[in-house]
Amino acid sequence: MVPLTVALSTLLLLGLALLVGAFVQSAVGFGVNVVSGPVLLIVAPDLMPRALILAGMLLPAVQLAVEGVHVVWRPLGWNMLARALTTPGVSGWCSSWLPSRSVPSSASSSC
Repeated sequence: MVPLTVALSTLLLLGLALLVGAFVQSAVGFGVNVVSGPVLLIVAPDLMPRALILAGMLLPAVQLAVEGVHVVWRPLGWNMLARALTTPGVSGWCSSWLPSRSVPSSASSSC
């Protein structure tokens, strides 16, 4: 895998998009990928979909750590088990297989 070099201004813009997306998601329940996905695809298509998968896994973990005392665990047991078992494999598959097939190399030059 080739190491990525990303400009500081690009990282700041992507961080702002993730911050806005995280705010939307914490308010309505979805949004981190809906808001930051298009920005990421336009600004740094080489980071797709790895950055969104990471953000999509990290934000719920932070929310669980902060608000975990308010969760009713019994109804969520099967859901959490399925997610814990499938997320690493699915995200690893997406990271290794999807970028070369789903995002054309001309995506950044066509804008």
